[in-house]
Formats: sequence, C-alpha cells, structure tokens
Amino acid sequence: MITHDERECAFPGCDRPVAARAGAVGQLPRYCSDPDHTAARAWQERQKAKRRGTGRPPRPTINPDRLDQPVTFAAAHAAELRHEVTELGDRLVDKLTALVGELRTMSDPDAAAAEVTARLAHAEQQVSTAKA
Repeated sequence: MITHDERECAFPGCDRPVAARAGAVGQLPRYCSDPDHTAARAWQERQKAKRRGTGRPPRPTINPDRLDQPVTFAAAHAAELRHEVTELGDRLVDKLTALVGELRTMSDPDAAAAEVTARLAHAEQQVSTAKA
C-alpha cells in the first residue's frame, strides 16, 4: 500500500512528495506543499505542454516537366496522392485526438477546479467593484 509520503506531486515536472493530509477525513492530497502546485495550475501546465507542436516533414512537390513520360509522371503523382492521403489521415488522427482531449477536459476534476477558481475570482472582483 502506498502512503502519502511515497506518492509524488501530481504537478507536471514535480517529483516532490505530496503534502500531508490536514486531517483524518477527506481526500488525500495530490500536490506537494508548494503553494503554486494547485489543481488549476497543474491543468494549465498540461494544456501548455499539449500546445507545444510537433513538426511535420515538408510536403513533396512534383515537377511535371516531362509529360512525355506518363509512367514516370504517374508514379510521381501517385506518391503525391499517397502523401496527401497520409496528411488527411494525420489530420483525422489530430482531430480525433483533440476530440478525446476535449472530452477528457470536460470530465477532468482539475479543469473544473480551475474554472471554479477563475469564476470565484471574477465574482469577488465584481462584488468589490459593486461595493466601491
């Protein structure tokens, strides 16, 4: 059985142990004692990491200078079409991956915590403005 002292902080890149539980009841802490390591900030860091893109190789070009060579041109054109189909497949995979990511975000407790934190801050700001 893993105790709280053996678990690592759930904040991306942090390998410190989680903070001790405040009482005997309640959910086990997921983050270390660093005040910046919160569910909301962890979610934001994961989103930043996802946005760091991956490069793709440049698209090959066909130079049909010699249309008197139909077999050679057809082979080159077939290669271009294969590349386009591969790109379409990659785009489909990217879109499906994005869809799965959005569905996971919708059910992510850390994302919900980030939204609640932001909305509470906004509401507190509106209350302060209204009092002034």
